[in-house]
Amino acid sequence: MKTLSKILSALLSAVMLISLSGCWNYSEIDDMNIVAGVAIDKNKKENNLQLTVEMVDTQEGMQQSQASFKMISLTGNTIFDIARNMISLTGKSCCGAMPRSLSSVRR
Repeated sequence: MKTLSKILSALLSAVMLISLSGCWNYSEIDDMNIVAGVAIDKNKKENNLQLTVEMVDTQEGMQQSQASFKMISLTGNTIFDIARNMISLTGKSCCGAMPRSLSSVRR
């Protein structure tokens, strides 16, 4: 019985060691856009939305002592369409204020 208990403890320890490692969802900081600010405007004349995003420019910021920013503004019918077009335009996923704030916005 003690042998079975030791085997189960060792097996459980091995499973926990593999599954609880800290790097399972790791992504490089250069592979994502860090969002510093988001503005959403509704164009009543054309009945669409305009999303303006201020992002930290990680490429330029590494070469200078100060962080540089870039502004991207896109229009579309829904926020989901605009966010999808922004990812295809920049080639990187967005992280920061944008994903959290867009989940609570209604048209």
